[in-house]
Amino acid sequence: MTAGAPFGKKGTTNMMMVESVGEVLVRGHKGFGPKVSGKVVFVLAPESYDADDLEDKLVVIPHCDNSFLQVLKKAAGVILQNYIGDSASEKYAALLAKTFEISVMSRADGAMSVLREGEEVTLDPQKGLIYRGAEESPACPILSM
Repeated sequence: MTAGAPFGKKGTTNMMMVESVGEVLVRGHKGFGPKVSGKVVFVLAPESYDADDLEDKLVVIPHCDNSFLQVLKKAAGVILQNYIGDSASEKYAALLAKTFEISVMSRADGAMSVLREGEEVTLDPQKGLIYRGAEESPACPILSM
């Protein structure tokens, strides 16, 4: 943390806090839920998965609708790589996240090309970031399989 006082202005202080979160892989829109870590799983066809297959995983999806309801309920988090005009997917993903108390981030540009299946990452929906590795903190238990 650094602080300083501007010249010529009494009673003011500028302060800046710099936090290193590690190697940022993907940026997206701020989402919902706590910071979580887990292994990445790509789900393009929800009917190919069972909820138990995705338990404690960070699930990357291209859109979100009713077909994802059953498979996402045990996930640790949802990474939605949707396009700008797809606000319906964002709203539905947010609804699922709040219902099942899981973390979600939308408009995660490039998530399907940058992230790797089985890779351990941390999703920080409050900052709209996904970064390499797992972070252990009171709000972020490591969810390793």
